[in-house]
Amino acid sequence: MKFISALMLSATLSLTASAADSYTNPVFASDWGSPTITAFRGDDGAFYGFIYQGWGRYSRDLVAWQDAYRVADDAGSFGNYTLYWPNVNKIGDRYVMYYTCLTEGQSNGPQVAVSLSSQPASYYSPNKVLLTASQLGLNAVNQPFMAADASDKYLFVSSPGQGIYAVRLSADGLSLADNNKIQITSAEMSCPRVCFRNGYYYLFAQADQVNSTGKSTTNIVVGRSASITGPYLDAAGGRLLDGFYHTAMAGNSYFFNPSNISPLITDDAGNDWIIYNAVQALASHTYPMMLLDRVQWLDEWPLISDGYPSYYPTAAPVIR
Repeated sequence: MKFISALMLSATLSLTASAADSYTNPVFASDWGSPTITAFRGDDGAFYGFIYQGWGRYSRDLVAWQDAYRVADDAGSFGNYTLYWPNVNKIGDRYVMYYTCLTEGQSNGPQVAVSLSSQPASYYSPNKVLLTASQLGLNAVNQPFMAADASDKYLFVSSPGQGIYAVRLSADGLSLADNNKIQITSAEMSCPRVCFRNGYYYLFAQADQVNSTGKSTTNIVVGRSASITGPYLDAAGGRLLDGFYHTAMAGNSYFFNPSNISPLITDDAGNDWIIYNAVQALASHTYPMMLLDRVQWLDEWPLISDGYPSYYPTAAPVIR
């Protein structure tokens, strides 16, 4: 059986515990495979997460996550591939999944494909190539993310050594409006996530840096713009295109390399949250785990937790 029906999933969710009062990171301790968490809730009130190789999980409270369903096969209509970095959006009455396709031996995606479903927890098909890296003149098209303004939809992608780019989509989100790419950031940034708040578009991303000891690290960074296509600026007016940004979270001695961020998720009390991956410093393994932290807004700039991953009991999202 390839998916859990909406009725079965609803029944399963109804048996889960009520929302947690507090939590301690990580909220999912095993390798979760670069989760993409949807910015919307399903009609059943659940939150949905999608990971590489076509699997999904659900949560009632953003704290307890459970296996739920398989959303795609690795063998697509355009050849064998592995599904990476899925991003799901509701467009009209359909759920649209964008994802990077990797074949064996590849570490960067040569193409982005798109699939459809009538339910977030159902099977997504058919598979259709949306764009290729060569079509846009990029090294790769990784970590696709769809965002829209009042008139247009855009797909944001990242390319190693080149940064983040945006391309305009058709109204239904299933094809390109044109092949004109717009450069959004400098080369060290990737994993774009865009949200709109109080008149500004905020671009959250991860930035590769070298710290004072010469070690490579990853931080979560932000810029904002009055236009969805930029230019995105930091608090001092520096352009992300020129390598400037606002740092919203860095690693600490408990968790390092925060990355693979979700879009912002707003709870029922109006608080914003973000889910991300990080590596536990004292663990015997090196794979990233799934963490959750609240986003605070200071003078309209985001700070995730206190600027570092939380490792102590923390008040949970308010989910009614």
